[in-house]
Amino acid sequence: MTEAQTLFEGSRSDVLVAASVDRTPGFERTLLRRAVDFFNDEVYELRGDELIRIDAPTDATLSVHRQWLLIELRTDWSTGTACYPAGSLVAADYEKFLAGTASLQVVFEPDEHTCLHQYAWTRDRLFLVTLADVASRVEAVTPGSWARQPVPGLPTAATTVIAAADDTGDEIFLDSSGFDTRPAAARHYRRAAGRNQIRTVVLRRRKPQRHTAFRRI
Repeated sequence: MTEAQTLFEGSRSDVLVAASVDRTPGFERTLLRRAVDFFNDEVYELRGDELIRIDAPTDATLSVHRQWLLIELRTDWSTGTACYPAGSLVAADYEKFLAGTASLQVVFEPDEHTCLHQYAWTRDRLFLVTLADVASRVEAVTPGSWARQPVPGLPTAATTVIAAADDTGDEIFLDSSGFDTRPAAARHYRRAAGRNQIRTVVLRRRKPQRHTAFRRI
């Protein structure tokens, strides 16, 4: 340890300093995060001996997948001539964003009835779970065009969450339940082979637990 080289360090007042390594072939990265308080982070990429700041709002949540950067906004963000409202999910080409030449694309923008609940990547798609008047809506998003396609086969007026996602393949596991559906109905989604479609496979449906009614004496 006495011979170890210090690559990055925070201040004594920082809440957290953390590192993550992405070993995806062709997209290898080391990201460093410095949490200056509970709501604000500074995120960097370490390239050799150089620290490159990802210059997004410090109170936003950042994630990088292959060549794409996602920015989930906690507060309104004005950049250039555009203003993106709090609760939006914005995407950009990662390398172009670092170079300051990226064209930001809105993947999701909230309204009076809809908010972003959850999102996760498979290798080639982004899956969004939104809440529209408290009911879950699941969509598959194609990176680049950021076109959204509803995921078929899910119950309506139900709560659906992402249970797991394979960011190196095309599989995602969702869990759905509702008042008029069997609880914890888990489903599995993947692209149909050779086609730009989503195939739905129901893995299991649990029967609702039965309870003995109390009898008043």
